[in-house]
Amino acid sequence: MPAHTLAPAASLTRIVHELEQALDWLAEQGDSHGISGPYVLSGWSAGGTLATLLLGHSLITSGLCLSGIHDLAPLRETYLNAALNLSAQEIEEFSPLHLSPCPKPLCLAFGTQELPVFGRDAAALHGLRNRHQCPTTLMPVPQMDHFRILDMLRAPDGLLTRWLVETT
Repeated sequence: MPAHTLAPAASLTRIVHELEQALDWLAEQGDSHGISGPYVLSGWSAGGTLATLLLGHSLITSGLCLSGIHDLAPLRETYLNAALNLSAQEIEEFSPLHLSPCPKPLCLAFGTQELPVFGRDAAALHGLRNRHQCPTTLMPVPQMDHFRILDMLRAPDGLLTRWLVETT
């Protein structure tokens, strides 16, 4: 589980680069440390967005995005941008809805009790990926909010766990 420098100490550009370096290291050194795939990249909230962005790395076989934001432009007008300090270039380069999708399998999960933006962005990315014929599962998780959705990863028979088992 790689970590990265957090905003505001790092720009989104730096964060993405740090995670690319971590995946590169894992691709080069993982076997010598007893770490082997298949590799499913997953993330929650901002991490879900990062997992979607990094899905194209050669090491990754599929992705699980939990409650990601896929169009970063609206964040520039929120209090979050005080920490993120997103540039126009970063919004374009790191908004999955502005990019050609990676053809690897991706699950876009969100809780039905979350803020509506999470469901809207997931549905919009699902539509984009479908238009490009990329394997994508849109998974609204009933009765889950932005925080409780993580409980579904702990449940051996939960929706997210089943998707992971069936995909890998």
